[in-house]
Amino acid sequence: MVSLLLYVSVHGYSLDDPIPGGCNMEFPVPISPYLQTKYNNEYILVDAPPPKDQLDDKCNTIGNVVLLFYKMYLPERNFEADVYFEGIQKMLTVDNIEENGEFVPDNGLHNRRMLSAYQGVGSIYVAVAISVENASAYSVYVPTYTYACAPLVEGDCDIFDDVLSQLLLASILFIGLFVCYYGHRFFKTEMFLIGLISGGIVTYILISLMADLDRPALLGASILSGICFGAIWLLFWWFYGIPVLAVFLATLDVGFLFSAIIYYGLPGGLTALQFDVNFWTLFIFIMLTTSLLLVSMTLMSNILCCAILGAYAVVYSMDYYLGSSMKYIIINTVRRATVPKFNKAVLDPPFEWGDSLLCLLWVGLAMSGFLFQHFHNYGRPPFPPPPRSVRPVVPRSLYGATPLGPSRYPRVISRNQRSTVTSERSPLLA
Repeated sequence: MVSLLLYVSVHGYSLDDPIPGGCNMEFPVPISPYLQTKYNNEYILVDAPPPKDQLDDKCNTIGNVVLLFYKMYLPERNFEADVYFEGIQKMLTVDNIEENGEFVPDNGLHNRRMLSAYQGVGSIYVAVAISVENASAYSVYVPTYTYACAPLVEGDCDIFDDVLSQLLLASILFIGLFVCYYGHRFFKTEMFLIGLISGGIVTYILISLMADLDRPALLGASILSGICFGAIWLLFWWFYGIPVLAVFLATLDVGFLFSAIIYYGLPGGLTALQFDVNFWTLFIFIMLTTSLLLVSMTLMSNILCCAILGAYAVVYSMDYYLGSSMKYIIINTVRRATVPKFNKAVLDPPFEWGDSLLCLLWVGLAMSGFLFQHFHNYGRPPFPPPPRSVRPVVPRSLYGATPLGPSRYPRVISRNQRSTVTSERSPLLA
């Protein structure tokens, strides 16, 4: 026996109002007053058939009717039928749409909208057809929805649904806590972890561009490459020990994270940033500027970078269990680099109580981690000396060691030593 729930809504329109879907040429129904959604793991496509002006029987003046798209997010990880119908009810009339919905800008796709997919977050989409000559003449399409997954089939719709991803998230949680509070104290371990993370992300993007692999294989290859890169970065410090260059990679990671946050919060419809050259130039400029500002104060910047990156690693892992959208700060940037035509996608991620909680946790962890490491390393050498430096011998004070100064014990000078002490009265030839 199948239980079926229906919601019926009747709305009347005048003869001057546009006909939604009246100029349809693609949908199976001749007049299709509804939207159609398609999705994959990266993005959602929302299509609307062109509306028809009442004065144009042959659809020769489609431009006389403007089509506006709106969306509304449902509570995260909530698949209840009552929540779904309540959301549909809020997107049926123009007044309710303007009150509850968010405008989806046109990124050059005309009657199609492309949005970043947030698995497990329900979203309702609707289009409003408005006459150009008469703004009071309008009609509303039948709303559509998607969770960017199939909750009845896939359960909780987790984006990380494989065992390797879940093990990696659990490991990142403990690694993040370690780096946040003890990263600078164990400097050589930090060098390896920073190199591993940087190499893993770069390898993930490069392999995604060159080959079509499933997530476990892609993650496995990225982890192996990250381990190799981390070992190389550690050996660089092991033999050369240049603090500024060693800290530069950590500041680059923070710059990358800062650029990703800006991209995460950008509104849609910015035509200039749809071109990859403009976007990546601005992205790299922000990343390098942030890095150069931080690297100027080597010790403090390394502690700050450890606190920020470690705290975000903790938040990234907890996001999986809370079901919020903080993890998409990095995921959306990776999608922009690897997914074709993702430059047309509107991000506009949901921001609910779970996201607010994780933001506060991120700030709290970063501040406490910075203060803890700052006071824990007070009075210690800023950086440990490289174990097997191949550089010329330098004074130990370069790494923060206390310079040789007056001893609290009196220095005993022998008679022979006294005789070798010279002054302005000493003869030139002895």
